[in-house]
Amino acid sequence: MVCFETEIPGIPREPSISGMLLHAGKSDPVFVGLAASQEEFPHRNGGAEAFLSFASDEPVTVELVLPSLVQSAVFRPGLRNRVPVDFAENRVRLTLENRYGVLEVNEDTEILPVYTIYIFADRLPETPDFPMVAPGFHRAAEVAKMECVRFAPGIHDFENQEFMLHDKMRCHLDRGAVLRGTLRGENLHNCAVTGQGIFDGTTIARPAGVNHLSDDGRPGFFSFLFGENILIEGVLLYNPSFWNIVPVGVNHFTLRNHKALSWIINNDGIQPRSCNDVLCEHCFFKCNDDVIAVKTRRAAGMISGHHVYRDLVCWTDVFGNALEIGHTSQGDLLHDILFEDIEVIHGTKRAPLDIFIVDHSTVRDVTFRRIYVEGKPFTHDFYFGIPAFLQFASDGERGN
Repeated sequence: MVCFETEIPGIPREPSISGMLLHAGKSDPVFVGLAASQEEFPHRNGGAEAFLSFASDEPVTVELVLPSLVQSAVFRPGLRNRVPVDFAENRVRLTLENRYGVLEVNEDTEILPVYTIYIFADRLPETPDFPMVAPGFHRAAEVAKMECVRFAPGIHDFENQEFMLHDKMRCHLDRGAVLRGTLRGENLHNCAVTGQGIFDGTTIARPAGVNHLSDDGRPGFFSFLFGENILIEGVLLYNPSFWNIVPVGVNHFTLRNHKALSWIINNDGIQPRSCNDVLCEHCFFKCNDDVIAVKTRRAAGMISGHHVYRDLVCWTDVFGNALEIGHTSQGDLLHDILFEDIEVIHGTKRAPLDIFIVDHSTVRDVTFRRIYVEGKPFTHDFYFGIPAFLQFASDGERGN
């Protein structure tokens, strides 16, 4: 069985690329959406950037038809498990199951147009038996009464462009559901946001004059201040307006099967601050800043740790690191952090592995295990340091 969309409301289509899913003797057209980082960093020679997604319980062959000749095509990540890619004339084919990555076409040529297509092959979603909410405009008072809810396919707008979670709330985004609003909550317990719908930040204004030492996680597109047992599973973030996901002072936070297509500066993928027992697994991050950025805040907790980051695909564009600890860490101790089975597919500056402490914090017991790095190189392979300058610092004492 295969689930997919031929249109996604509110998400622009990439007009130059068409896609088909080949499965069980059938050939079905699939929606190919625009991934607009080309607006700031244009693709070479008139190429384009796009994404497509589907869910299945079987291998599915993806066929893409491009407007120009294909001379080369590679799917990343490919160091650990290579995906064969076939191409001829202007067509490309590859087969995927439960895998996230990016198809790069003509990347190693100088004359032909270059195409980048993000492909998200999910497992079939489990659909809970929650009351269905139709597309439309949702007022804050309406959201406050929701306990368990399914957002139906279509566009959902929120009062003040903000979807406020409340205690014990569980919501599910059906495939094809597009929620336009930030996601926030304070003092949350036993909350879950699941499903393979999209949170679209395109209409959310980017904030000006941000305090990088803020304590509440704002202006993170997803921000959670205090609480425990919070689950985010399956959803795709499309063009968030600032930091992607910022849990602050949360215990037992899980991010799983998540996809991020973000392309403006400060789009950190996940930025946990003074959190304990964090699990982040089987996710894809395309960010224009740090992908994983583990920090502490004195207002949220002086001791934090027990984090696991595994089975991730990370792409950091122009700025930032792939796996970072530090920068604006104000706590006494950050410990027991594990990064394993992570594939870093592109970088530009800084390093795939980074520990950078500007305050008095002690960082210890950090493990990097089976980290694969390919594609565009970073400046350094790794960078561990306590700098002499105090940018983003909040005290004058050096860390350890």
